[in-house]
Amino acid sequence: MRLEFILNPKELRFSIPINYNYLLFSSIVNILYYSPVKFHPWVSDNQKATRILPNNKLFTFSKLICPNSKVSQTSYSGFGDVKLLFSAPIEDDLAPVIISTFKSREVLKIENYNGYSEFYFKSIKQLPEPEFEDERKFVMLSPTIISKVMFSNGNKILHFYRINESETAGAIAYNLRRKYEIIHKAQYKGRIEVEFDSEYVEIKGGSEGVSKLVTIREGSDEEYKLKGFIAPVTIRSEPEILRIAYQCGIGEFNCLGLGMLETVLAKSKKKSEFFENNSVKSKEKVECIPV
Repeated sequence: MRLEFILNPKELRFSIPINYNYLLFSSIVNILYYSPVKFHPWVSDNQKATRILPNNKLFTFSKLICPNSKVSQTSYSGFGDVKLLFSAPIEDDLAPVIISTFKSREVLKIENYNGYSEFYFKSIKQLPEPEFEDERKFVMLSPTIISKVMFSNGNKILHFYRINESETAGAIAYNLRRKYEIIHKAQYKGRIEVEFDSEYVEIKGGSEGVSKLVTIREGSDEEYKLKGFIAPVTIRSEPEILRIAYQCGIGEFNCLGLGMLETVLAKSKKKSEFFENNSVKSKEKVECIPV
């Protein structure tokens, strides 16, 4: 299930921290908490979820999309309507309940430097789901994070995979396999192939050119940084695996708005047009989720 929210700022101009992922995650979880439907723990269980490292929630959301916006080193500001996409592995027949839950709360609050920026829910609608076969190309709407635990001098460290590492595609495939097993409570024995667009990566300047640094809980004692990457990706597997990638996102920390995908129609546009429309034509210097 994928929903599209059109939000209207309460103030004439809104301004929120540039690293707003965790703030937006907290707001969404707090709204879902009031739903009359009891979700699986991997969607939302209780408000305590906002106080732990949120790596076990299988929903995702996009960046805030506002045509009249401005990005600085510390803030994201703008005026007028703002679009937000929300996606989760929830049955379509529950969509009206989810929509009603968000509408009943009326306002989405995101912390800013002086308190909160408030956004009214102007409209909420369910988007039609693409038809999946055994192969689909996607564009990443936000950085994908995938990691593994390593040991250095006897200490545990978290290694974030770069897009050019030989293990990266396999790690994302394994992560998709685990999501399938969590959702369906059954082992997945089929193939999953993940392939990044090497031409795009080369155009962007290689691995470092597509790398993104994401800061979570910025400025707090619990601040931590996640390193990921953005590039088009093709996934080959059974339709249900592609559907999970679309609904949940790929990689880790999806509920922080990471790893969200959008489908790409085959041969619908020239590659140069595709790059321009997804704001990836030039290198971005700000080390955060692009807004």
